[in-house]
Amino acid sequence: MNNYAQKVRESNLNILKLGIVSSRQYNDSYKIQQTLQKLINKPYSLQVYSAGSRLGGELYIKRYSLEYDFFYREFNPAHTSWNQFSALPKYRYGKAYKPYNFKSRYKELVEHCSKVIIFYDRESEEDSNMEKCIEYCIKFEKPYIVIV
Repeated sequence: MNNYAQKVRESNLNILKLGIVSSRQYNDSYKIQQTLQKLINKPYSLQVYSAGSRLGGELYIKRYSLEYDFFYREFNPAHTSWNQFSALPKYRYGKAYKPYNFKSRYKELVEHCSKVIIFYDRESEEDSNMEKCIEYCIKFEKPYIVIV
């Protein structure tokens, strides 16, 4: 292996691709902020990926990720428009609306990330998207934590 390939391989080992998602009703911005603050100054490069929702804690995930200067991307649904934070290429967006688009973004997010944090209060709400995200974490054997 040449020197360049070795450096690329080593640099990829220092990247944590962290999926952080939130249910629609979760609005505890303080917990989200505190969780992201704990990730500052870690010995690895952090990349934050969210589902790109416009509701609930996803707004705070985006806000604090950008505020703390983390690399930030989102897996917004396929029927939405591509934007500067979209994790997938432009051709993957602008598709016809299908209810499945909401669940498929969680599948893509979990496949892409090495770990997942889920902000979700199971006792106060039912959210099939968060349940599906947990199922994908189990299916793809990705470590995850649920913060309530």
